[in-house]
Amino acid sequence: MFDSIYSQIWAVALLLTCGLALLKGDRPEQTAAVVCLISWLATVFAQDDTASFTPEHLWLAIDTSVLAVFVGIAWKSQRSWPIFAAAFQSIAVVIHIAFLLDLSIGTRAYIAALAISSYGALGALAVGTWRVWREREALGFTQK
Repeated sequence: MFDSIYSQIWAVALLLTCGLALLKGDRPEQTAAVVCLISWLATVFAQDDTASFTPEHLWLAIDTSVLAVFVGIAWKSQRSWPIFAAAFQSIAVVIHIAFLLDLSIGTRAYIAALAISSYGALGALAVGTWRVWREREALGFTQK
């Protein structure tokens, strides 16, 4: 899983963003961070290079679950970042479905599109966490 520089950069970005969200975010940011970490681990374990099956169906299930959580956070929260995270995550789900329906989509295009949508969702979480953190500091609440 960590055999390329791209996967290593993703791991660092994910761990830094989720760590920031867990330390400085409120409940919605913390929930999203935990879900992102769990989904990343599930994706890593679903990826087995020696298996005789392809894990795209598992990845679709994982990303659909993450989308459901982001939609739930957007539904309950008054913040705007979960809407953007859900939008990027829905792009990932559509990419999975398109790849499963039409195998003429190239593997590199599939992986690149998933990476772009994943960075978008992670960026939304990072911006949302930063805004909550700055808002809390501006109001003088520095407990977290």
